[in-house]
Order: sequence, then structure tokens, then C-alpha cells
Amino acid sequence: MQKKTIKLLIVLSLVFFINYGFIYFCSVQFVRAAEFLSNPSFTGGTTSWALTVATYDPAYYSDSAGSVLLQTDSGANKTASGSAEQTIGSSISSTDTVSLSLQWSKQCVSKDCLTNTIQIDIAKPSAPSTWVTIWSDTSIPAFGNATSWTGPSSSDVSSYFDETGTYKIRAYADLENPSGANVQSLAWFDVLALDVVAVSGSLDVIAPTTASFAGSSFSFSGQDNTGNALGTLNVSDDRGGSPGWSIDATGVDWTGGSGMDYNGDGSVTGQLGIDMSASSVSVNSGSATGLSLGSSDSFSSSVSIINIITASSGNGTGDYDIIDIDLDQFIPANQGASTYTMTLTFTAS
Repeated sequence: MQKKTIKLLIVLSLVFFINYGFIYFCSVQFVRAAEFLSNPSFTGGTTSWALTVATYDPAYYSDSAGSVLLQTDSGANKTASGSAEQTIGSSISSTDTVSLSLQWSKQCVSKDCLTNTIQIDIAKPSAPSTWVTIWSDTSIPAFGNATSWTGPSSSDVSSYFDETGTYKIRAYADLENPSGANVQSLAWFDVLALDVVAVSGSLDVIAPTTASFAGSSFSFSGQDNTGNALGTLNVSDDRGGSPGWSIDATGVDWTGGSGMDYNGDGSVTGQLGIDMSASSVSVNSGSATGLSLGSSDSFSSSVSIINIITASSGNGTGDYDIIDIDLDQFIPANQGASTYTMTLTFTAS
């Protein structure tokens, strides 16, 4: 009778279905804050700026605080060059729209200056020691009082930001006095702003809606059901800035019949594993640089998340298929015959 029962149970053999109907579809809209410079108005000082030769002027400004001043010594043919420099804290993408605004003022004392050049320079991620001028003014004001504050407002400088990564920026001045007594050249910078608007985009992960395990027969002993194909997992990232991402899997217990653990010990209680040993990445667009597949692992009391793939910061922009992921399940001894289902959730972050 027992043997007949086993045969009957084979007909009604344990069949495992993994239901992806509730797969998490992650669509993250990405919009960055506009202002990328720290202390752009030199409010209360030059915090976040490194000054070379230039000094802080608390008494003369275009808004409500101080400014950065470069000046020559008084006297014939004296020269001075200097800057206020900052490493921009957030990555800028080559696809971003970048606008420059600033206020400046100049003064020539006693006679017109020979040189009073002011400029805004950037250093690109690939050449952090090489300065590229993105704006300049070489006008020589008539000697006398300082000029009124003026400057570009939201000037599009996107073409200069043709790399993705960390940039440096500086306000630079080059001054030279004419001959004569009591002559002097001065230049001020204030309200230096770099507005960055990222192209809207999203980070998406898509998995198959369903996948099935091969049927397993009832057994008085524990058994492994292995090599069940997950199907293709697709990840796409078209956000600006290439901030990187991670795709992780989480699960829940099997339902149906008497139920079954997905995060047990794999010897007495049920355990679901994700086999990445044969997995690979197919690049539909973008680059595989910076992509790292996760390692094979099984859910347990100490493992609630299994990493599928990670893109490091500065990488991962594009469209990718992760293929040949297999699923394994340890089935405990005497597990009742039924159709079991569970849900895997894939989260992009």
C-alpha cells in the first residue's frame, strides 16, 4: 500500500513554480540639485575655496556678504595673478546642461591698467592639473572708482563639460600695472554659481513574469532540485552622471501544500539558492566596465538578500541582460505533494 501511495504521489509529483508576477519594477526618476558649488557667494568667508594670492574682502560685494579680491601692490609695472579654487563635490555628466553665473568688478588706480584679465577655468576629470577657460573678460576699465558689479547670468557652458566625473573650478585673475607712481590694479569675484541640470532618466530592472522548477517526486529523504533557469534579467540605466547601481534579490516562503521554507538550513528545512556560476552579462548598449556579477548563494537565517549584479560609481549607463541564472531548492524529507509557489523580488538601488 505504501508503494502504491508513492506511485500515486509521483503522478501528483511535487511541482514547483516560481511566480514573478510581483517582481519589483524599479523606475527611479533622477533629478539633481541645481547648484553644484559650495559657498558660491563667499558668505562670511571663503569656506570650501582654496585661495592662491587672492584674499577675502569683507567690505566690498555684490550681494550681502564678502567677495574674493586679487590686487597688485602699488607701484609701476607690478603684477599679480591668483585664484580661488574648488573641487566640485558632485559628479557632472557629459550629458548634463551646465550654466555659469557670476558677478565681477574691476578697478585701475591712477592710470589705466596694462592687464586686467579675469576668467573662470575648469579642470576635467581626465586632466585635473590642466585648466581650461570657460569664460573670460579682458576689458580694461578707465582708471578711477571700481566698476559696477556685472557678469554673465546662466551662460551655457555645457560644451566644456564633455566628460563624466569630478571637475575642479577656479576664478582666476591676471593683473599688471602701468608705469607711474601710485598705480594699482584690482579685480573682485562674487556670486559664482554653477547650475547643473541632469537629463531625466530612470533605473529599471525587468524579470520574467513566471518561471518553473522541474517536477520532483515525493521522497522520505531530503532532495535537491537544481538547474532551474530563471530566464533573462534586464537592467537599464539612462540617468545622467552614472551614479552606479545594485540589483538584489529577496524572497518569501513557498505557499501551497504544507508550505516550505525558502531560507532554511538546506539539510532539514527548505532552502532556495541562486546559482550564478554560469551567469554572464550581455551588453545591449553601454559598457561592461565596472559591472560585477554576484556570487552564488542561498537564502538562510543570516542571508536575506542576494546580490545579482553591481555597477560601480561612474559606470552602468546602458542596457544589459543578465543570462544563465539558475535556481536551486532543497526539499525537506517527507514534503507533501502539491503545487508550491513563491515570489522573488528584484530591487534596483
